Amino acid sequence: MPHSLPSRLKAILSDARTRADIDDYLESARQELGMDIAYLSEIVGKSLVFRAVRSPGIESIIQTSNSLDLRETYCKYVLDGSLPPMIVDTAAHQIAVDLPVTQIIPIRSHERSADLGRRQCLRYGVLPGA
Repeated sequence: MPHSLPSRLKAILSDARTRADIDDYLESARQELGMDIAYLSEIVGKSLVFRAVRSPGIESIIQTSNSLDLRETYCKYVLDGSLPPMIVDTAAHQIAVDLPVTQIIPIRSHERSADLGRRQCLRYGVLPGA
């Protein structure tokens, strides 16, 4: 089911130049940090919605506009303080080990999650990596 975007985010992501800048930033960060996946996501209700994704070679796993139940994501546990924003070894954190996404991708480390939108009660994740 598609999720509606707040008007400001919709304007940002629909602007071709800004969208290209976001994609370039994610790709640069993905390469620099040696990650398989970099993305910008938004929490919408009880779902995590991927708004921009860079995942060359594994596009079938994660794509822009896909969503996951928030309880099955690292972002939920980073935001509530159950997991640290940076995880060097997911095997050292039982919550991470138990998340289905850890085995599906598989995720060995989680580089960073950031809460970028508290003023509007919107939460965005940036640069989680596999």
